[in-house]
Amino acid sequence: MRKLLGALCLLFLSSAASAQTFPGLLNLFTTPNTWTALQKFNGGIGGTLPTGLAPALFLSQTPSGTTSVSQFYNDFEIADSAALTGSQTFGVGLLVNQTFGNTVQGGRIAIQGQALLVGTTSASSSNRNYVGVFGTGIAQANDNGTNPSASVTSFGGIFGGNFLGILNSASATAFLGVTGAEINVAIITGASAWAKTLMNIATDGRDRVQGTVVDTMLWFYNQSASNPGWNNGLLFDGQNQNWPIKSTGAIIKTLGAGTAALGADFTATTFSTGAFKSTGFLVDGSGLITTGTNGGTGGQLALNGSTSGNVAINTNATASVINFTQPITVGFSGVILGKVSIFGSTSGTTVLSGTATGGHLTYVGSGTAPTNSACTGFSLTTGSSDLAGTVSFTSATSCAISFGTAFATAPFCQASGGTAATTVRVAATTSVLTVTFGTAQAAMSWNCYGA
Repeated sequence: MRKLLGALCLLFLSSAASAQTFPGLLNLFTTPNTWTALQKFNGGIGGTLPTGLAPALFLSQTPSGTTSVSQFYNDFEIADSAALTGSQTFGVGLLVNQTFGNTVQGGRIAIQGQALLVGTTSASSSNRNYVGVFGTGIAQANDNGTNPSASVTSFGGIFGGNFLGILNSASATAFLGVTGAEINVAIITGASAWAKTLMNIATDGRDRVQGTVVDTMLWFYNQSASNPGWNNGLLFDGQNQNWPIKSTGAIIKTLGAGTAALGADFTATTFSTGAFKSTGFLVDGSGLITTGTNGGTGGQLALNGSTSGNVAINTNATASVINFTQPITVGFSGVILGKVSIFGSTSGTTVLSGTATGGHLTYVGSGTAPTNSACTGFSLTTGSSDLAGTVSFTSATSCAISFGTAFATAPFCQASGGTAATTVRVAATTSVLTVTFGTAQAAMSWNCYGA
């Protein structure tokens, strides 16, 4: 009781504008106290607060005045010289350890920072950035590293922030999720902003030097080889959550006139199925491109060019052939006329050939066979086409057939009689082949070349 009376006397006798110093242990105050001056506690502050819902610590502050430098309205200064010898020990400047258990209801937030703009700020303001929580890691000295070209000679890690979500007991089962950090954003109806992002990743304006070995805006890795690994590096989820991208949007996009060496570089990774996959399209780990789906849509490869010049499928200097394992069709029926051009150099020959085991090199015309134009008893041999064929007819000195598909220009044709030696005269238009014989024939064969 004497100690308490002595402390109260010191309070009343001291000036109200002066800091109060208590050299020994001050007895507990059991009623509210108001101090209007700075109080110094050189031995620290400790205590056990009563239970209930009232705040344990409540400070109300109204900063005012004018200055051109940054201000710390509340400042904890810790001059740290402690030696923490464990390999995973940390000196924590401020710890808020909020524990709860089986009687608790409702969510919990251990620390919340809130920057609340409630009115329009001064029109003269040159900094209009408002941050709820800001963390900074700063180095102003070397930390025993000797060479940044290798991790074993580089020491010290500076982090502006670190977040960890952990299920730290085998009893922590069947949780809905565990997340290192969640970032949310919202603009309510009627509000507006030039930019809306879930996260901005940008270098500080003072940045001038790249990382010696690793230099990347995002770095994904596991801290231990015993970590189980991830099924996905990035996931845009429309199965377990609401799909986030608009139907007119892009999942990954670039803007502006930037320049880069590569769009994506997967050369250091082995792919068991494919380096890229989408519906009807796959690029496997060795660069093989597959289009279309088995039993479904046909694969297509469109080569678009300018209004002049050529589009090309090229091989490197050491490649000898381009192989196609299925028949090739050029053009679209009833839409685009198919055309194959074989170009050569200024001398020599171009070659259309088959291998020794490839059978015969054949020409097949359109699906429509030639028909009778003026040839009594017309009977077309199976396999005949506009390009080549045989027809039998009632013995006569002439026979005319209509091409199944008209040529663009009159073709060059040769013909021969099929039953006796004879002279032959061949006349061809874009649609009709007419052959006249010196000696009557009952059959003839032909070959036609042209467009």
